[in-house]
Amino acid sequence: MSWCGASGLGWQQLAVFMLAAAAGCGGGSEGGADNGALGNDMIDARGNGGGGGASTGGGGASGGGGNAPGDGANDGGPPRPATLTVDAVNNSIVLDRCAGLAPAMAVDVPAGDHTIALTASTLSKGSVPDGNEGQLPSFDDYVIVHLPIAPGEAASRRFFMLNGVGATATFELSAPGAVQLMFIDSDAAYNDGRATVTLDAAGPSTIVDGLANVLAWKDGCASTPAAVTVSGRPHRATLVDSTLSAGGGSKDDVVLLRLPSERPMDPSRFVILNGVGASVDFTPHLGDSLRGWFITPTIGASGRATIAVTDQ
Repeated sequence: MSWCGASGLGWQQLAVFMLAAAAGCGGGSEGGADNGALGNDMIDARGNGGGGGASTGGGGASGGGGNAPGDGANDGGPPRPATLTVDAVNNSIVLDRCAGLAPAMAVDVPAGDHTIALTASTLSKGSVPDGNEGQLPSFDDYVIVHLPIAPGEAASRRFFMLNGVGATATFELSAPGAVQLMFIDSDAAYNDGRATVTLDAAGPSTIVDGLANVLAWKDGCASTPAAVTVSGRPHRATLVDSTLSAGGGSKDDVVLLRLPSERPMDPSRFVILNGVGASVDFTPHLGDSLRGWFITPTIGASGRATIAVTDQ
């Protein structure tokens, strides 16, 4: 008989060996501690577990539309990305339904080509956790831009973001109109600060107030994001497919993401992916939930979008 290496022992040695075996035959892997009972796996973007815990990958998604992959990376197949599926019916922020929403306005913007820039900011959502049961001040230099896109026009840039002081973007209007500007947070409880957005370099400036002009996606808009859980590794989120439409036959390949970052200074806590193929790189910090929405001016949206989340 061979039992945990007990072959060939006399009865006295076997008795001693049996006492030792009751304490466990095995140990940690060679050169390391055995922490298999800790169960501290985090599913990474390939669906792999992070160590010897109870989780084995393939089921760590949370929220609506989040799908963790199977174990393709463990069975010899190529790594499969996690996916975040944003559904226009279930995961939309509809501006017309956002209570108390009052965007800042750049009025009478003429038709033609324009450049817009975030030239200054003290915007803050309040605070972030410090990782030790405390809080730190939060600095959130980002603004959502909403263009007056006419029905039937290409609309993948109906909404876009200026992320960080100095950020610029170009756009074209086919007719004069007002450009809406908003800060974004889940609520307005602790928001503070202001941002200055300037049109066409030396053109007019508009002030965005962190409290008065906030798009409160949770408290004000009662929206539900799609969500997927990710590990603490560096990732890339890519919009790989979209049938999203704000209605009227428009094609609106626009997805708003809340990255899992609670860094005190992060100008990309929220980002917008504009168009299939658009991507953003991120590394989580004190968070593990990647959330996404379709953002639309009015009711009547349809379609879905798929965001692939891969390890970097």
